Amino acid sequence: MSLEKDGFVMSREETTILKGCAILIMIFLHLFNDPERVALCHTGFDFHGEPLVLALSRCAGICVPLYVFLSGYGLFLSRQSQTVRRNVRRVTLLYVRFWLVLFLFLPLASWLRPDDYPGSFVEFLYNFTGLNTTYNGEWWFFLPYALLAVSSGFLLDLRDCWGSWLVLFFSGTIYFGTYLLFKYSGDFLGKSHVVALGVNYLNLLFSFMLGACCAHAGLPGRLRNVGNKCGRVKNWVVFLVLLGGFYIRMLFYTAVFNPLYAVFFVCLFMLLPRPSW
Repeated sequence: MSLEKDGFVMSREETTILKGCAILIMIFLHLFNDPERVALCHTGFDFHGEPLVLALSRCAGICVPLYVFLSGYGLFLSRQSQTVRRNVRRVTLLYVRFWLVLFLFLPLASWLRPDDYPGSFVEFLYNFTGLNTTYNGEWWFFLPYALLAVSSGFLLDLRDCWGSWLVLFFSGTIYFGTYLLFKYSGDFLGKSHVVALGVNYLNLLFSFMLGACCAHAGLPGRLRNVGNKCGRVKNWVVFLVLLGGFYIRMLFYTAVFNPLYAVFFVCLFMLLPRPSW
C-alpha cells in the first residue's frame, strides 16, 4: 500500500502552509508572551482577568515542536532520496541563510549598541556556529535542528528497527527528562554550551519522531479521509474542538505538552475546510 497514492499523507503544499503557520505562531509568541511587554499595549479584551493576547500566547508555545514535527514528517516521506551527503548539503544551505541574516543584522546592531555587539571574537564564533546564540536568543534551536537533519537517516532507521510505539516511548521519556533538566537545572546547563546543545537535541527528538511516526501511520491524512465522509457536521465539530483546545491551553498551561499540542493542531488544521486560494 502506498500512503501517497491512497491520499493518507500531507502534500508538500500543505506542509509548507503549516510551516508558514509555525512562523506566524512564533512571531505571536515573542510579541505577547511577556507581561511587561503586553503592559505597553492597549488591550481591549481580557481572559480571566488578564489580557487576552497574553493568554493566547500560551497556545503559541507549539511553534518549535510544530516545525520539528513537520521536518520529521517530510524527511520520513523523502527518505528514499536521502543520503548523508544530501543531508549535509541541506544543512549547509540552512547555514548560508542563517549567516545571511546574521551579517545583515550585525552591522546595524554594532552601530546601535556598540558596547554589546559584536562582542569578543569567541562570542562571535559562538553565534556564527549557533553554539551559543547571545546575539538573538530565539536562534537557540538552529544548531540542534541542524544536527537532527544530519542524523535523520540514523533516526529513521531506528524507527524501522524498534517500531513507532517503542521509539516514541523512549524519545518521549528522554524529552520529559530534558524538560525537568531545563526546569530545575537551567543554571547548570548555561555553564556548558556543549552539554546544553546535547540536551536541546534530545529535547527536539520527540517532536521529530512524532512527525516520522505520523507519516508512517498516514496521519493526519487518514483522519481527513474519515472526516470528509461526515459532511458539514465535521466542520462544526472540528471548530468546536479547536476552540476547546485553545480554552484549556489558556487556562492550564504546561510547556511539557507542547509536542502533543503540535500534533493536535496539525490534525485539526488538516480537518478544517480551507478555501482554494
